[in-house]
Amino acid sequence: MKTVLFTKNNSLYNLWSGYKFKHDVNITSGKAEFLKQLNNKDVILGIDVDAVDNIVEFVKKTLQDFQDSKIFILANQPNFVQGKVLVSLGVKAYANSHMQEIHFNDAITTIKNGNIWLYPEFIQSMIQEIVFDSDVVKSNQNDIYDTLSSREKQITTLIQQGLSNKDISEKLGITQRTVKAHATSIYAKMGVKDRLSLVLAIQNLNV
Repeated sequence: MKTVLFTKNNSLYNLWSGYKFKHDVNITSGKAEFLKQLNNKDVILGIDVDAVDNIVEFVKKTLQDFQDSKIFILANQPNFVQGKVLVSLGVKAYANSHMQEIHFNDAITTIKNGNIWLYPEFIQSMIQEIVFDSDVVKSNQNDIYDTLSSREKQITTLIQQGLSNKDISEKLGITQRTVKAHATSIYAKMGVKDRLSLVLAIQNLNV
């Protein structure tokens, strides 16, 4: 599966051209050349939001006409509101167009594996919105939740509040590596893959 990136911005074109991608990636500034790829089910379509007149309408029409399209949206200034709309439409990734090479490769790998890739701040905002909408997280006796240690429950609560690993490490006086290790253990016990999935799972358990 190859990835085709489309931008009319010379700076972005040069930046992406300088990346050492681990995947088959083509970069184009020609809209006609890019649109030819829409019929190809084995292509990830990476679009600079400024390269089309209305990114939301473009995505909506593309996914309506080509339902199997794998769209990767790149924005110079990504924001939660725009990202939320695009993800709800069915895009597979939403990221900063100037993100580092390592994150670019990670995003493409994630899409190829059939998952959705979002920039960290977006996930944090999503978690905070979920927590806000649910008001508070209540505690009950749940078999799965009770497999967590007291420290893991403490970290789970802080994750639910939307705190990052750095915030949690500072609040608890432990290293970020320790926080990450606890989080990994929590995900495994709860049967989830990431922070957002954890918050959703806890909400469903009403813990």
